[in-house]
This record gives sequence, structure tokens and C-alpha cells, in this order.
Amino acid sequence: SDYDGATIEALTLKTGERTVIQRGGFFGRYASSGHLLFTRDGFLYAVPLDASGLKPKGDPVPILGDLASDPSSGSGQFDVSRTGVFIYRSGKAGEQTWSVVSLDGSGKVQALLPESASYFTPRFSPDGRRVAVGIESGKGVDIYTYNLQQNALTRLTFAGAVDYNPVWTPDGGHIAFSAHSPEGYTLSWIRSDGAGGPVQLIADKSPMQPFSFSGDGKRLAYQQLDPDDHFELWTVSLDLSDPDHPKPGKPEVFARTPANEMLPAFSPDGRWLTYSSDESGTYEIYVRPFPLAGGSKWQVSFGGGKVPFWSRDGKNLYFQTPDSRIMVAAYKASGDSFLAEKPRLWSDKQLFAPTPNDAHLDLAPDGARFAALMPTSTQKDAKGTVHETFLLNFFDEVRRRTGTQAK
Repeated sequence: SDYDGATIEALTLKTGERTVIQRGGFFGRYASSGHLLFTRDGFLYAVPLDASGLKPKGDPVPILGDLASDPSSGSGQFDVSRTGVFIYRSGKAGEQTWSVVSLDGSGKVQALLPESASYFTPRFSPDGRRVAVGIESGKGVDIYTYNLQQNALTRLTFAGAVDYNPVWTPDGGHIAFSAHSPEGYTLSWIRSDGAGGPVQLIADKSPMQPFSFSGDGKRLAYQQLDPDDHFELWTVSLDLSDPDHPKPGKPEVFARTPANEMLPAFSPDGRWLTYSSDESGTYEIYVRPFPLAGGSKWQVSFGGGKVPFWSRDGKNLYFQTPDSRIMVAAYKASGDSFLAEKPRLWSDKQLFAPTPNDAHLDLAPDGARFAALMPTSTQKDAKGTVHETFLLNFFDEVRRRTGTQAK
């Protein structure tokens, strides 16, 4: 689901300069006919490029449908020769599924949700009795909650867009989430009991994902892609006089640099914000005061780190390693000083992340376990209905559809 909203870029090898060619789509391939081919929503698209190959000369045009592709991994099932012979796999491959599990420090795994599905970004409710999760179906991704005591699944969104990254308010009454559709990207708000529909907080043309509320629930931290395709950190205040219809204040930037800053999380007391940044060339975990106080910043991870989580007792900071294992670092915060101990391995169990730039695990309120994703050995409709097809003189059809002259 994530790569349908990705960008396709050209890299100039001599200078290292990156140029965005197409927003929305994945598996981009340059054809010798002078067109960029890419896939989105199961369709193959073509857009003519100028002589330099770096700028489109029109809008993308759908060339054929029912193209086998996997938007969760960004793979497309097609190729084209320099002479215009096109080969592709049509139909639907078996739906990829995985499990939501509970993982403790010993590596013990237990199923949290009873069935495997295409899950994204599981989140424990503040009381630990429910899990919010994005579930992909044929029409998109929607937000659900699962009651762990009653074994009941409740669907919250029905937009048929891509709704995920649920973030519980501290009182458990509402959930913020990100959504994207052909119209753009939003941060929205919805009651966690399923009553009422979503309320839009912020809308933009750039991807946004929420990750953390302050302890009083009156400020939301999120990441957003800037015009140069780097993630920035933002927060927005919320007027909760009417909790079902919060009024957002003006968004305030927290971190904006040439690097990517991602996955911001408020400390339990709201005095610190932890996040992941690749400013050193590798993603590492950092902590800064909130609100910002001068240039104070502390690096917690060494050797790579992403997706940070605070324990509720204010003693430990957890994060995910580049190979998807969980580390923990004890810390002490006093006044305007922050001191973290050397991180240690919390669990050697390797986790699963179906999309980049998202948090596909969550620390339980008791700090004893994580909700995480694990791959399953089976797939729904594993055989699928895939066929391989060769098309000759493919460039003639592309030129006809895009209205471009033969070269």
C-alpha cells in the first residue's frame, strides 16, 4: 500500500543530484521510446520524458490494467526490451499476509490477533486491552481495533483509501491516523469506539504520518516529507474543548535539516522528544528537549536505530535495529540533562516490516511485551491467477496512447 504514494526519481551519477520525475507510483523503468513506465493501483502507466530524461512532457496515461504488482514491497512484474518487446505478468498474485504477535524479552511469541492478514502499524490502547491496526483489503487500507478480551474486531474507517499509522489519545477515547488518496494526504481523528466518522485535522499534498501524543493529549507529533523529499518533524496543538471535533492550531516545525528526521515520540512527562535521524549517514536514535532549548541533543543508539519507544515508568528507551531486532537503553533525565546508558539487546527475535518509514511494532503499557508483525508461511489465494504475456511492437501502443511521435 505504501509505495502507491511513493516518488520516482532520477539520480545523476556524476553529481549525486536527485530529481523527482513522478509523484505517486513505483517500479519506474525508462523505455528507449523516451517514456517512463511505472505501476500504481495495479495499472501500468507511461509518461513521455524530455530529451534529458529528467522532466515529464505530459501527464501519466494508463496503458494496461490488471498488472501483477506488490505495492507493499514496491515490486512490479514487467520488463521491456530496447526494441519494444514487452513482457508482464497479469492478474493478481496471492495476497501477502502476516501475523500480529506479542513478543516478550525472552523471544516468546504469541498471537495477538487470531488470523493472518495484510496488517500495518499495530498500536496498543493506553489500557492494553485493545490493538489498533491498519488492514489492507482489495479496496485499500482501513483502521480497525481488536478487543483482546472479547476477541472482537471493529472497523473504524471505510474510505477505501490508505488509512493507517493509528495513534491512541492518552485517554483511549480517540485515534489519530494518516490517510492518503488521489486528492492528497491528511492527518485525521476518529472515535475509538466506532461511533461517528473521521474528522480531518491537517491536509497537504505531501505525505504525513502521526506517531505520538503528549501526555495531556493536547499536542500531536508527526513527520512530513518536505519539497526536497526529506522527512521533517512537526507538532500541532489541539483544542479539545469538543473532543469529537478537535481544533488544530498552527503546525510548528521541530526538526528541519538536510537529513531525514522521522518517528517522533514524546516522553511520558512530555519534556523530551526522541526520533530517528540519518544525519550521520546511518539512522540513529536521538533525544532533544521539548520545547527546544538551544542545541541540546543526545545520541542514544550507536550502530543504527529506528522506531524509538519510551517505557511508561520513565526508565527505558527502546528502539529497533537495522536488522529489525529490539534494543533497550536505560536513561536518567534531570533538569535539562539527559543521560542514556549503553543500549543492550532486549530480544534477538527478528521482526517484519512490510513498509519503510513506519512503526510496525508497539510497546505494551506494562513494558513487558511488544506488539509486532511476523511473516506467515501461508498466503491467501497463494496460487493466484497470474499469467505471463508478451506484447510485440509495444512502443507503438505507448506512443499512440500518450500522443507522442515515433523516434
